[in-house]
Amino acid sequence: MDIENKPTVEELLLSLKSVFIDKDTALFQSLFHKGHKEVDIRSLVQLIDSFIFNNYIVKEYQINRYVEPKWEVFKEFSYYPNPVFGISLVLENDRSKTHDLFLAASKSNEGLYSLSYYVEK
Repeated sequence: MDIENKPTVEELLLSLKSVFIDKDTALFQSLFHKGHKEVDIRSLVQLIDSFIFNNYIVKEYQINRYVEPKWEVFKEFSYYPNPVFGISLVLENDRSKTHDLFLAASKSNEGLYSLSYYVEK
């Protein structure tokens, strides 16, 4: 990872951790690249709401250069804007139940990193 990019990506990660600690769905929504429509992120926001409701927090994370996952969804959709980093989170709740979550980060026009969202190909 480039040293120059690391602080802004880590700032995004700290904000993601705060979403779960502070139970703040509005903060999560604010982390997406500007210009998205509500429908573009609705299902992911609902998923995050569910994790928050069930007391999940970020237990572990990894930040890597983005490589498109080999998932079925990418036959019809892609991330916008094109991601630079992939963020893998391991969420854990107060009953030690875990869930993996993958998010993609792109560089915003302001030079900061924000979350990419799905768009149809």
